[in-house]
Amino acid sequence: LTLTAKAMRELKLPYEVGFPPKEELKASGHIFACNQVRCKLMKTKTYGRHVWWSERAIKASWEEGAPGVAYDQLPDAVLYLDGVARLAVEVELSRKADDRYDQTLARLTTLYPEVLYCVRGERLYRVLMDACARLGQAQQQVDIILL
Repeated sequence: LTLTAKAMRELKLPYEVGFPPKEELKASGHIFACNQVRCKLMKTKTYGRHVWWSERAIKASWEEGAPGVAYDQLPDAVLYLDGVARLAVEVELSRKADDRYDQTLARLTTLYPEVLYCVRGERLYRVLMDACARLGQAQQQVDIILL
């Protein structure tokens, strides 16, 4: 949704006329999906007691270069229970390369006791199930659900 050029002039808004760049729309779509996941999880008995920390909140409170995790490789969210990080949440909307899934799953299962992948679409669900199968024993830490 965007205002017309006429409306922008009449409202004397300082913004450029037109749609935001596709990259921004894609990012905001992911943020929207993360918020949908948050709302759904926080209504459940299983996850409702947890405290949700989004990637943005983690970045805001974390200094770049801290040991353990690269700044650009944080999960989409972390669920805390009694002050302890219990669950990494990833929201996946589009297909990535298999090796990227392998690396991400290996990293997350090393850092967190549980990993929850929330995926859009049956095809992507199967891709993540295959990546999880390649994990070996650590696949027991991963749960994959359809959005």
